[in-house]
Amino acid sequence: MSQEWYVHRQGQQSGPLTWEQLRQLAQAGRLQADDQVWSAAMADWTPAREIHGLSDVLGSLGPAAAPAPLPAATPTTGPRTGIIVAAVLGAAILLIGGCGGAYLLFFRDGGLAAFPGLMSLTTAPSPTATVAPPPTATEEPAPTDTTEPSASPTDPADQLTEPPTEQPTEQPTETPETPGAEEAGAAEPVTVVEDFLLVTLGTLPKATFDYEAAQALMTEAYAAEYETPDWVPQVYGIQDGPTSYEIGGEEIAGSSATVTVLGYWGTDLGREWRFTVEQEGGAWKVANIEIVEEEVVGGGDAGSSAFWQLNPVVSEFTVYDNGGYKLVVDFDQPSQDIEATFRIAYFRQDDGILAYDQERTGLIEAGRERLTLDSDWSGYDLYALGFQPGAHDVIATIDNVEIASGELTVN
Repeated sequence: MSQEWYVHRQGQQSGPLTWEQLRQLAQAGRLQADDQVWSAAMADWTPAREIHGLSDVLGSLGPAAAPAPLPAATPTTGPRTGIIVAAVLGAAILLIGGCGGAYLLFFRDGGLAAFPGLMSLTTAPSPTATVAPPPTATEEPAPTDTTEPSASPTDPADQLTEPPTEQPTEQPTETPETPGAEEAGAAEPVTVVEDFLLVTLGTLPKATFDYEAAQALMTEAYAAEYETPDWVPQVYGIQDGPTSYEIGGEEIAGSSATVTVLGYWGTDLGREWRFTVEQEGGAWKVANIEIVEEEVVGGGDAGSSAFWQLNPVVSEFTVYDNGGYKLVVDFDQPSQDIEATFRIAYFRQDDGILAYDQERTGLIEAGRERLTLDSDWSGYDLYALGFQPGAHDVIATIDNVEIASGELTVN
């Protein structure tokens, strides 16, 4: 977003800020609903709660604190305060100079507009200590950095500067048209996805789980599929959240976009997710999350597995109606303890998307010749785990090599 934004809060003005930094302030609770916000596309200072694209974020943070009033006679004072100041000055001129001088001041020379600075805004001083006014309605705004946000975005509060002590001499001369939602209020798809990650994956740095904020970032249809926060780990296909993430790519086609996210556990890449983001109500919303499998289940190499050197044979594989399962495998006795990783994955038959998986690693003791895994799901709600009605393929693997398959129908 190209325009620069300014914030007036608790008697201090900060800026310029990018749109992404402004939203991050709101999400962090450092921008309240009644704080004043202004950009060159606006005729006057406006409460943050009335800015499209901020109202939904501010609404999810709870009631705002009482706003501090704007200072009475500073460069950031709005037009109403400017009129009061001008009226006082006019009264003084009438008393000193008489009616003739007042006539020349207010009518012949343009009235209140003749006083520079009464409706002007201030900007932070540049590194060279020169003070430049914010862009007016007839000026082109200064270019801003359009670099993609990093995996760990900088806190915008660190970039705020103190307001200058000088005041500019220019003021907005025209009331610009109100920008549309796509121009001023709609964050980019990547930003929406990153905001979604930070309110659903609490293990990420600077993340805070906020189910209501997550719902606000989803399309109505997608949010309606999940009524409780229990769906979050199942949609991501994980038990414990990642410690960091990376944006793998973004593709935008009209009103739909695809954003790829890579999840890391330490330095290891553990998951890849494909977010579908669509425009709804003038804003980008998360419409679907798909788990991207790095390799086909059952596509491992039996020759590299110590367990598969024991010539395993499946004696039983049963998938229960409640989603649980029982697997019995016979094999040659190992001469020493070996480690093996067992996984069972449930894929929807209609689209092949992973609905749920369970994985664990354990030791097979020396001299043992049978492995029995019996998982009871009688106390679980399949819908809360992320399942949807319909048929599912159930694939059991050991050391990433398929050893058995079955089917589960969710009614």
